[in-house]
Amino acid sequence: MSHPHSCSTASITSFNITPSSSSSSSSSSSSPSPSKRSLFVRRLIRTLVLLFVFLKVVSFIAWRVLNPTPPVFKLNSFNISDTNYTTAFTITNPNKKLTLLLDNFEVLMFQGNRKNMASRDQWMPTDKSLCLNNNAMVFFSVKGRVFKKISFLGNTFNVQVSLRTKLLAWNWLTKREFVMVCCRDLSVRFLSEKKTGNYSGEKGKCSVQVV
Repeated sequence: MSHPHSCSTASITSFNITPSSSSSSSSSSSSPSPSKRSLFVRRLIRTLVLLFVFLKVVSFIAWRVLNPTPPVFKLNSFNISDTNYTTAFTITNPNKKLTLLLDNFEVLMFQGNRKNMASRDQWMPTDKSLCLNNNAMVFFSVKGRVFKKISFLGNTFNVQVSLRTKLLAWNWLTKREFVMVCCRDLSVRFLSEKKTGNYSGEKGKCSVQVV
């Protein structure tokens, strides 16, 4: 059984310690000089800067090779009344090797020109973002409130969707962009007795622009 270490019981009456030149020189040589420390800091900063530049160059070349394209929006339906409206899209990820995430949707609805805004709504998916794998598609529908009285004589509407996209490659390389989707000159046929109208045109692509 081991016993705890105990100090010696021999008494020490007096002692003198005289530092020798050799011990002082060894202690001074053991501690790094300020010049060595500054050299290490400079080398560390230089390494971090070079690493940052290297990653930027790799990212730039990778995205040039991948050549990502924005999502494709296809208008499926547009219904409106004097109190609310509903619009539905099919969103497709045209990139074969990239995952596409969509969030921060803002939907604007105009009657006629852009100065006559009739609705503005924020929309977020339940899981905070829509995720589309390569060549996948998803159905996207928004119901908004009409806060401005619309004219049932003017039958042309415009829908604008602003959103944020995130492209993901190899699970580590990301690229964020803001996208604006415009569906213009939607011809709506109104039922006067119900004050409701439905899009009477053909389903088609909306213009998509990276902003």
